[in-house]
Amino acid sequence: MSVRKNTGTLLGAALLASALALAPEVMAAAPDGGGSAEASGATMMPDSGRLGAVRRYEAEGTSRDVLLLVSDEDGWDSRAEDVAAEAAASGRTVLGIDLKAFQAGMDRTDDTCSFPVNDLEAVSQQVQKDLPYTQYRPPAVAGIGAGAALAYAAITEALPGTFAAGIGLDFCPVYLAPRPFCPDAPTTTTDEGGGRYRFHAAEQSQVPWMATPKAGCPAESTDSVMDRTPSAVRLDARPARWGEAVMESLDRLAEDDQATGVGDIPLVEIPAESPKGGGGDTLAIFWSGDGGWRDIDRQIGQELARSGMPVVGVDSLRYFWREQRPEAIAHDLDRMISHYTAKWGKSKVLLIGYSFGADMLPFAINRMPERSRAQIGLVSLLGFARKADFEVGIAGWLGVDSSDSEDTLAEIAKLPAIPLQCVYGSEEEDTGCTAPELDRASKLRMNGGHHFDGDYKEVASAILGAAEAVR
Repeated sequence: MSVRKNTGTLLGAALLASALALAPEVMAAAPDGGGSAEASGATMMPDSGRLGAVRRYEAEGTSRDVLLLVSDEDGWDSRAEDVAAEAAASGRTVLGIDLKAFQAGMDRTDDTCSFPVNDLEAVSQQVQKDLPYTQYRPPAVAGIGAGAALAYAAITEALPGTFAAGIGLDFCPVYLAPRPFCPDAPTTTTDEGGGRYRFHAAEQSQVPWMATPKAGCPAESTDSVMDRTPSAVRLDARPARWGEAVMESLDRLAEDDQATGVGDIPLVEIPAESPKGGGGDTLAIFWSGDGGWRDIDRQIGQELARSGMPVVGVDSLRYFWREQRPEAIAHDLDRMISHYTAKWGKSKVLLIGYSFGADMLPFAINRMPERSRAQIGLVSLLGFARKADFEVGIAGWLGVDSSDSEDTLAEIAKLPAIPLQCVYGSEEEDTGCTAPELDRASKLRMNGGHHFDGDYKEVASAILGAAEAVR
């Protein structure tokens, strides 16, 4: 069986699987660097791999979102405790990460480089399965001192959509680490010797970054990073106001989020770069794989937009964090078509789904109102399988069908006469594209497996060609 996953998800799934096997427990003693969890009101989660034991602070009232807070290099202290307590009091679920323990955990591995993103994302996913969220909410990551440098590395190394924002308290772009950061990540560093690494600005990052500078850190070093990171904002706050500054920053982000999208659907808009290009009277609605809007989905969407076709992407990781039934998906799809055909002045819709997002599309289309279904000019199924799930889970990340999976081919057989395209990898053993139910579809067999050997330009070109052929 070929593994069906988005890049970067599998390691997080493995970490999450091991963590979910244990229930959170209160421990009398905390790891090095802090006082007892009981004294602070935090719950100590079971050992979370390289992160060690993570402190969990419950939100007062209903949890609004999740904040990952990384301590300074000496471990969890009163400064971290104060920020965590204030964040929890404002309605955030806070996960406190002891940087000293995290570095010790990384030092125990055989890894030649450091990529902290997977560890941070995995613990957020673990906790959010216990929270009353209908969608997954990318966490913000904040840090103090060396933890601020790690937070900067995390948001700039991660794929888009992994973190909502980064906040640095006492930020200096220098980090002492047991391993260098992985060289293929967007964050670039200079090795100054002795385990000391200096960050350069991540000039392509679009994740909001807010920071207070560290006293004693060379101003030119901090200024260079802050001035050249596109989304950076300087915070002017004394240590006594750090908690307040963090809360004000997160509140502003929440206000911005509420002003975008269609209702509560997690969307990404990619306007056409060339309005007179190949899009014509068509816009694309693209449902991502279960890893979220981040890799193959994002790159194909950008290619379509460059050609002149505007794209609205649906983040399936967030949308399907809890089970969504086909009738609800059909209703949301109808809303999206109505909203974006009016907003962008288009009359036709190209529906695209990748992997998880492709598998569920036939179920939604069959339950849509006729008026919006009539606007669909083409359905393009990428990495389509024979079974569909309606909730993101560990089984899907590991390439295993869940016990609740439903038959996609039976649903394909019920589809009205809408043109279909099916794209699959030559190494995919469980593809649905070769099934008799899809004999009427135009098909493209790509080299490689579920990610088509990374040839996303070719996939985008094939989608545009199929859309042109049925106009």
